[in-house]
Amino acid sequence: MSEVRREVFGPSALLTPANAVTIARLLAAPLAFAMMVSLPRQSSWALCGLWFVLSASDMLDGRLARTYGSTRSGAFLDPLADKVLAMGGIATMCTQGRFPWIALVLIAVREVAVSGFRTVYVRRGLAVPASKLAKWKTFIQLAAVGWVTMPWTREIEWLADTTLWIGVVVGLVSGAQYFVRGFHSCGTWACFGTTAGAAKLMGLSADELRNAWGIVASAASGLRTAYGTMTKPLHSAYSARNGVMAAKLAQQGFTGPMSVLERDPEARQTAHRYFSFPTIFDSVETVDLSKVVDGLGEHYHLVDHPPTEKYHPGVAGTYIDLAIDL
Repeated sequence: MSEVRREVFGPSALLTPANAVTIARLLAAPLAFAMMVSLPRQSSWALCGLWFVLSASDMLDGRLARTYGSTRSGAFLDPLADKVLAMGGIATMCTQGRFPWIALVLIAVREVAVSGFRTVYVRRGLAVPASKLAKWKTFIQLAAVGWVTMPWTREIEWLADTTLWIGVVVGLVSGAQYFVRGFHSCGTWACFGTTAGAAKLMGLSADELRNAWGIVASAASGLRTAYGTMTKPLHSAYSARNGVMAAKLAQQGFTGPMSVLERDPEARQTAHRYFSFPTIFDSVETVDLSKVVDGLGEHYHLVDHPPTEKYHPGVAGTYIDLAIDL
C-alpha cells in the first residue's frame, strides 16, 4: 500500500480545508437570518437543521486546522464566523422581539474589546485563537438561538432566555481573561533577547543559539500578579541571569528543544509538533517569525524610538508629573 501523506499548511496559507468550511459557514449565515425573519415564529425544522449544521461545523473546521496546520487566516476567520453567527442570530431574534436588546449590547461590547486586543497582537505578527471558555460562550449563545428555531422548544421561552444569559455571562468572563490572564513579558519573552545577546558575545553558532533558546524557554517566568511589588522588577533580572546561563550551557553542549519558538510539524516528538513557547505563554497558535528579522541590521529600534528617562517609579510617570504641576 502506498503511504498517504497529509499536507501540512504553513502559517501564511489561505486555501486550506479549515478555511473552506469557515467560508461556507459565513456564506450560509445570511440564509439562516432571512429564514428567521420570514418565518412567523422564527421556527421550523428546516431552519433548525440549518442552524445545527452551521453551529456544529465549527468543530469540523477546528479539527481540520489541528490536522492540517493552523494558519493566521484561519485564526482570524474562525472567530469571525462565530461572531457573525452568534451575534447575527441573536440580533435577528432581537429585531423579532424574541430576545432583549441589552443582551446583544453586552455581547457586542465584549466582542469589540476582544477584537481590539487581537488587532494589537496581529500587528506584532501573532494570531490569537479563541480560548476554550470563549468557545463555550459561542456554543451557548448559538444554542440559545437554536432553542427558538426548534419547533419542540419554541414555546419554552425560559429555556432559550436562560441559555442566552448564561452565554452573556460566560462571554464577559472569557473576555476579561484575555486582559488579566498571564505573564509579565519582561520575565517571559525578554529572556530570548538576553540569550541572543549573550550568545553573540560568546560567539555561539546558530545551532548553539537555538539550543540556548530552548534551554532558556524552560526558565521563563514572571506573573502579572507581581505587579505593585518588588518582585516585578526582579523579572528583568531573572531574564538577564537566565539568558547568560542558557548561553553558557549551550556552549558546553547542553541541549534544548530546537523549535521552541515555533511548532515543528516534522518533529519526532508529539510535543514539538503541537506546542511552542507562544502557544503556552500567550495562547497563540501561529507566529510570523519574519517580523523578527524584517529590517535586521538596517533599522534600529533605539534610533527610531529613542528611550526616555524614567524620573518616577510609575511607567512613564506622566500622572506623577501632572500631580507635581498641580
